[in-house]
Amino acid sequence: MAPPVKVDPEQLEAYAKRFDATMSPHLAKLKNLVDQVNGVESAFFTTVTIPLAAIYTEATNYTQDDIQGKTDDLGTIVDTLNQTARQWTQTEHTNTVGK
Repeated sequence: MAPPVKVDPEQLEAYAKRFDATMSPHLAKLKNLVDQVNGVESAFFTTVTIPLAAIYTEATNYTQDDIQGKTDDLGTIVDTLNQTARQWTQTEHTNTVGK
């Protein structure tokens, strides 16, 4: 038999807040850095490096999409942690009141 699961909803919510506060600035900084280099125009590349310009554009677009995906994932994780804490609290309350 598995041991009982114990969850402290307040600690779970605090962890979600710390996780978001820790990760969000890093993702914002990355986004800002990529945004700064994303605007390099094709005119800055010579005819010899046209393939480089195409690859550069694809790489920065991929990186922007990847950072956005990570930002979305962070939001999902934080929301799920908070939802779990709320559901645990509600279940504990229901089980206590129902007894």
